[in-house]
Amino acid sequence: MRLDLDDIPELPAEGAEMGLRPRHHLDLPLAGGRVPLVWCESGHGRPVLLLPEPFASVSASWGMLTALPESLRALLVETVPLVDAAVKPPGDPTLDSLSKMLGAVMTALELERPLLVCEGALGLAALHLTLDRPASVAGLVLIDCSFEPRRSPSFLRRMFSRKSSDTRAARSISRHPVAQALAGLAYADPAVVSRLELRERAEPLSTVPGALSFLRWRSWVESPAFAAGLLSELRARAGKPLPVPLRLLFGERGAPARRAAGEEVARGFPGAEVFVAEQSSHSVHAEKPPWTARIIAEAAGLSPRS
Repeated sequence: MRLDLDDIPELPAEGAEMGLRPRHHLDLPLAGGRVPLVWCESGHGRPVLLLPEPFASVSASWGMLTALPESLRALLVETVPLVDAAVKPPGDPTLDSLSKMLGAVMTALELERPLLVCEGALGLAALHLTLDRPASVAGLVLIDCSFEPRRSPSFLRRMFSRKSSDTRAARSISRHPVAQALAGLAYADPAVVSRLELRERAEPLSTVPGALSFLRWRSWVESPAFAAGLLSELRARAGKPLPVPLRLLFGERGAPARRAAGEEVARGFPGAEVFVAEQSSHSVHAEKPPWTARIIAEAAGLSPRS
């Protein structure tokens, strides 16, 4: 069963206010097939590519997008379909394959040296891409990027056990008739999900199709091997400037170990900067869009919108 957004009457007003439409669509060759590339766009000028953490709330990134100055061409990409394709069996994806996916997105959107703004584990992929192809990126703004050691294999086994609350929620939602209908969408509009009252059942699993993909994504990025090669390369490069400017953003109330690891990385590279938002959690771009937008605008060489 497929569900078309246009077939659902009386969409909540917040759907339009969040700017979820109009959206742009392309078919991106990826993972041996074609994956929908969906994005929203605003402004004009220097390109800024916004890549939110998969399976996170789109409204968080939308607030950041609308706070950016019009003199920047900001593109907010929906990363769920891309990551969903990347984490599907057979085989486990690598950080290298994820960075190549980001490169494919940049090529498809015809972006010349964009500023990459990435959340969570996608920040590691962007950094990997930058070290591999420094001429393709103008700079990096990484939000709540994790450089600390990853979870143990026993944690991953527990996460996928039948007793795991995440697994129970994913299976429950996957059996729900409305969730099965939403699975036919390239992207599940949060306004639709909210209207159908799935959001309250399990956040963030119910906000996107393919709830079990969320667990696969977590098991991948939490694996100790996920960024081992990148971290080794960073240690070998310590003391030398990175090829592009690097800014790391954290929330004051976020994970202390994650912030400490980011600060340690920044100390190893002259010119790298760390910004900490007061009274904010890990979702600093959601809780403080103007603060985040100001840092992004300055990274792009512009002044933020007054």
